[in-house]
Amino acid sequence: MNGKFYRFLLITAITMGMATTASAQRIDIGLQGTPSIPIDDNTSNVFELGFGGKLTGEFFLSDHIGVGVDLGYIAFSETINVGASMQQDVELNVIPLEATGTYHLDASEDFDVFGGAGVGVSIIDDGIDATDSETNLSFSPRIGASYAITDELRANLTGSYLVITNDNDNVDSSQLLNINLGLTYTILD
Repeated sequence: MNGKFYRFLLITAITMGMATTASAQRIDIGLQGTPSIPIDDNTSNVFELGFGGKLTGEFFLSDHIGVGVDLGYIAFSETINVGASMQQDVELNVIPLEATGTYHLDASEDFDVFGGAGVGVSIIDDGIDATDSETNLSFSPRIGASYAITDELRANLTGSYLVITNDNDNVDSSQLLNINLGLTYTILD
């Protein structure tokens, strides 16, 4: 891993520390399943659909503003034809780590609609032992909704558009449409 990843981890840790000491009104942790559809030309030419999940943490500074961190994992796997009678299994693993900011219409209500964005890094591994994984900057605008099942447990549906930049001028950025469905649990209210 390169220095970008470690700098991002340090900045995220400092930001999260500042957010928690700013007397968060509520802290939620979550787990979500993530089907992912590649929509850029490079990735979608090989892979049709990926699956994964993510862990989320959100610190509510008010009923409308939340900051947090997301750590995800998305795996793509396909069998492609490499000759008249030969096939090869190919895979792609993406690990996005992002600091997030979210605006909620009213997080204290049973039904909440929100929008926001994540900014961070994504580690990309193509599954080939001879190549190193890459760490690139990424960002993801997102919208979603949550519904309170109990006072502490919420069902959550979020759509995000993950863009992973690429340092190679000959290759466009990777773009993934992610649909996240899961649960969040309030650990501090």
